[in-house]
Amino acid sequence: MNSRRCGQGPFDGWHSQWTVLLAFLACAVVCWSQQTTPKETPTEIRELVDGGSKYGNRLITVRGCFVKEFEIRVVQPCDSKFDQFSKYVIWMDDIDGVTNRGKSDKGSFIPADSAKVLKDGRGDLWKLGAPRTNPAAVILQGEFQTGRERKYGHLNFYRQRFIVHRLLWHAERASHP
Repeated sequence: MNSRRCGQGPFDGWHSQWTVLLAFLACAVVCWSQQTTPKETPTEIRELVDGGSKYGNRLITVRGCFVKEFEIRVVQPCDSKFDQFSKYVIWMDDIDGVTNRGKSDKGSFIPADSAKVLKDGRGDLWKLGAPRTNPAAVILQGEFQTGRERKYGHLNFYRQRFIVHRLLWHAERASHP
């Protein structure tokens, strides 16, 4: 004899509640994973320079080490000693400086979305103590420019420049003996 009551099926009671809950959670996980955007992995300085025009004139995120001294404001690979003659040393400009120079500045650039947002997001990049003997590791967002004819920075010395829009992260490195 069957002990089921009239009107009860195999999915009635606590079994059906768990089934509905599991189906809801599975759907929520699928929908949530489709809505999140993956974070951009920062491009290393060597990859940026070697890629050249592939990275040119678009907003990108880079990882490197910031060096700032008298007439030097560059980003370079973190695993190398400072050598201003290295092809992997990139001059850095500030988006405000580039937009203030306007038409006198060579080359096109991505305009600032909002000066306030960029100033708030940049933090204290230009105030970092970052001499060549103790550069600061940074992750920056901005625009990379390069070209055979273009010269950037102090005395037009550099072949590439990075126009900084935002400082995303920084860490001052300890001095090496």
